[in-house]
Amino acid sequence: MKKLLIACVASLLLLSGCGGGTHETEKKLAVEYVNVMLQGDDEEAKKTFIQNNVLPEAQPIMTLAMNMQSDKSNVISEPEVVDAVAQEKGVIVLLRGKKADGSETEQLVVFTEGKVIMAPSSDPNNEIFKQLREKFNK
Repeated sequence: MKKLLIACVASLLLLSGCGGGTHETEKKLAVEYVNVMLQGDDEEAKKTFIQNNVLPEAQPIMTLAMNMQSDKSNVISEPEVVDAVAQEKGVIVLLRGKKADGSETEQLVVFTEGKVIMAPSSDPNNEIFKQLREKFNK
């Protein structure tokens, strides 16, 4: 079911972009997502973030992911917004930061209806990340 939901969302967001806006709200929430959900250790803060900032349909998946995270060595830290791209059904925010070893890494946070729907990392085998990342190369 998780793969199906992700595939559906990715398909919607891979459609042609639409114009305008600075997407400041999404940019701030993307940084907050990294700081709270990926870097943070406060379970209550994570639950609150999911409740307030994640699309209801994606909340079970985010909760499951929250409970599975343990190794933070590949998680982005010191996130900075590189860009945000509007899509027909939402916004994709590209963040850049560092891994625990000091190397640079990227993180995408995908929004629909102003809420987080998914956040694919730049893992070399992550096809969804690769497809969405191409939106920033145009």
